[in-house]
Amino acid sequence: MQDRSLSRRTVLASATVVAASTTGLVGAAAAPAAARKRDDRLARIIARMSIEAKIGQLFVPYFYGTSATSPSALDQERNLRELGVRTVAELIAKYHVGGVIYFSGWANNIQDPRQIADLTNGVQRASLALPTPVPSLTSIDHAHGATVRIGSRATQLPGPPAPGAG
Repeated sequence: MQDRSLSRRTVLASATVVAASTTGLVGAAAAPAAARKRDDRLARIIARMSIEAKIGQLFVPYFYGTSATSPSALDQERNLRELGVRTVAELIAKYHVGGVIYFSGWANNIQDPRQIADLTNGVQRASLALPTPVPSLTSIDHAHGATVRIGSRATQLPGPPAPGAG
């Protein structure tokens, strides 16, 4: 049993070192020129951001509605009551959020693949309209298995347990 624990620790430690080295925490001097150029570009973008925008980037909230700019009257009312804005585009403009998360049912964000694409394009347009344009992280509550948010009109891939079982 001891050997197995040591092996796991060794693998975990090795993975940590590899991850740290590829993210610039170790061996930054050896980073390729392209990586340094990318890092310089990111540093310039961050330097242009206000403190509010930097803080906003840490948040990925929910919202109500199937459209970034014209959700139903009921969804606008719920957004206003809970978030202080009527639309997700206003949410992004006001709070500079780093992304959004879609939910079906209670948040009314998901109907079909085309609607999700239109909503996502609207979210990206709102994010790129900010004073410091940064693309938005878009996520969905879609664990697969018992929770499938996008139905048969989209390609159904194996759930998270499948790679582990393989």
